[in-house]
Amino acid sequence: MSTTDLTKAKEIINRLGMPALSAEVSVERNSHSSTCPRDDQCVCDSDYPEVITLQGYHAPCVLGDHANCQVFLTSNTAHHFPRNPFTRQEDGRFGVDNPEHYLREISPEQGLLHYEQETKTFGSPWLTTAAVLKQAERPVPWLWEPYIAPGALTVLYADTDAGKSTLVCNLLNRMFAGEADFLGLPLSPALVLYLMEDPPIALKWRTESAPFSALRNSDHVRWFRQGTVVPGTDKEGKAIPVRVTEWNSESGPSYISWLHEAIKQHRESALSPLPILIIIDTITTFLGFEDGNSSTDVAEAMRELGLLADTTGAAILALHHARRPRDGKYRVNYMGSAQFKAQCEVFLSLQRQTSNRNNRQRSLELEKTRLSEHKDPLPLALTEEKVYEIDPDPPMKPKGTGEYEREARYRVIWKAKQNFPDMSNRALATMLQETDDKVIKRALDYGEEHGWDEETPDAG
Repeated sequence: MSTTDLTKAKEIINRLGMPALSAEVSVERNSHSSTCPRDDQCVCDSDYPEVITLQGYHAPCVLGDHANCQVFLTSNTAHHFPRNPFTRQEDGRFGVDNPEHYLREISPEQGLLHYEQETKTFGSPWLTTAAVLKQAERPVPWLWEPYIAPGALTVLYADTDAGKSTLVCNLLNRMFAGEADFLGLPLSPALVLYLMEDPPIALKWRTESAPFSALRNSDHVRWFRQGTVVPGTDKEGKAIPVRVTEWNSESGPSYISWLHEAIKQHRESALSPLPILIIIDTITTFLGFEDGNSSTDVAEAMRELGLLADTTGAAILALHHARRPRDGKYRVNYMGSAQFKAQCEVFLSLQRQTSNRNNRQRSLELEKTRLSEHKDPLPLALTEEKVYEIDPDPPMKPKGTGEYEREARYRVIWKAKQNFPDMSNRALATMLQETDDKVIKRALDYGEEHGWDEETPDAG
């Protein structure tokens, strides 16, 4: 029997989350002479031992009434043995270690397709390497490639007034205008649920120019303001207006409960439901962290966002604040715990390109992704009408050899500071054999300016 005949057997075993252990099994069983006039349960002188050889895959049986059973799947049959009956023989084959358990006596045979049907309700989170790689072959159904995808959490951070909300409005305007790209990258339509911390006048300022007419007139976006009043009940069950202030609450209305309700309504009522894009502007406003610097608090809240994306299939774009740059600096790093970056699939920053805060040049930088290959920064320019365009003349200059060597040296210093956070700059300089502590300060300032964190790779 060729191993190709065992494809279905292996598929069943793998679906049940068990390793498919192939074997050739020799079993001795009682056979009954066809000339005996009695029934099949007869034991008479016409019985004789017969050795049969089976090729297939074996694993514990998952059926409820087979707790002490081992199943052996061949090309078309499921054979049931007592638990752990197999012993390896000198010739490498497996035999049944208790010859008293004859196949005929324990009613072993069951059609393979019948066994497959009986185990349909059994599942396992464990996948084979082949199954995982097969999933990787599925194309990502991007909403905006390679930044926003259904079922994934994307975080975008920027300095105050750098234009992150304006960038999102640009994205939505292109989407609702039916355009196939934004900033030269593929774009797909979606129903947008936007949680907004800013007052209505801020949206008016961002979209009042003529190019934003598609966003102003679209029915494919719904806005939920911070502190919106919704119908609720008091402790006695009486209907009262309730102000929504919590992300998740078992005792009353919450942002997440209204998100679930909106998604449900759209999918039940739309003739052709669109993908869902949830925009949270900003994370700290709507998720209500006790402490944005606490890894525990941030990780718990960010995992809730990830779970929302995973269970609903919605794409989530969460906006986040950056720490204010120091005097003379213009690059920023995100505010708070490293878990803001660790718990998402895609992590973006919108960086200014000069220290002049009136300058309209920006750079959209992909700092982390689990969904695609890394992409070079996208140079942007913001027009007077608040429209983002690709910057034809970005101020970025290529690094020379000396600059790469200096950055590699700075990375060593940065990593050392992460490993010894309480060590003074002077002690750090001595340990790293630097000339003085001014080099240490320059390295740390450079790392902060360029958004380095605990995940920054080592030099080289």
